[in-house]
Amino acid sequence: MAVISLSQTACTSNSNQKTSESTKQSQSKVTIQITIDGKTNSYKAEQGSNLLDLVKKQLHADETDGLINSVDGLKSDPANKTYLMFKVNGTDSAVGAADVKLKDGDKIEFYLSKF
Repeated sequence: MAVISLSQTACTSNSNQKTSESTKQSQSKVTIQITIDGKTNSYKAEQGSNLLDLVKKQLHADETDGLINSVDGLKSDPANKTYLMFKVNGTDSAVGAADVKLKDGDKIEFYLSKF
């Protein structure tokens, strides 16, 4: 009977460890909504990662020296003085994409602006 009890304890402990690891993994991910040209999609990213890394990896963005030139088909056109800009949670970003640390629930919007 003691053997059965030990066996059940070992299984319970192992099960708790798996649940704990699974909880840590889900806590280390954040969900971000990104709108490009009026279309919104959700993306997962590592907690604390930055916007530039996310768009380069998941949206095949083209960038030069940290400046995003295009993202998912929406692109700057310097000849027409039109540039890709972005908002974070409804506010124009005052920093570059590499300095935007992603948090769960962030809403990012990419748009073109003429200067």
